[in-house]
Amino acid sequence: MRERGVFLFNQATQPTWYANDLNAILCFKVRDATLCLYDLVAIRVPKLQQVIDRIDSPLERVEVCFTPDQLNASLSPEPDVVNGGSWLMVRGEFPHWHSDLMLPSIACS
Repeated sequence: MRERGVFLFNQATQPTWYANDLNAILCFKVRDATLCLYDLVAIRVPKLQQVIDRIDSPLERVEVCFTPDQLNASLSPEPDVVNGGSWLMVRGEFPHWHSDLMLPSIACS
């Protein structure tokens, strides 16, 4: 897990939660019934529903702030407006290399 150092450095001041049964570290906040999942570190990435089941707050919406391809969930991408600009996270082939792209929030801390 070569990203461990970056994760620890960038998330050191953020709240984290360890899900023992998933053997996963979660970085998240719940605001206005919205789960903002900033990062998830695990040897085996759990399904998004498994993460949601462990959050002890009523949820109406989930925002995933990293590439969600291993979460086994049906999600819709939305632009994330930061300081007045719109950004979209992608993985793989992307034909707009001259456009602005967003890194996960923990990579920009």
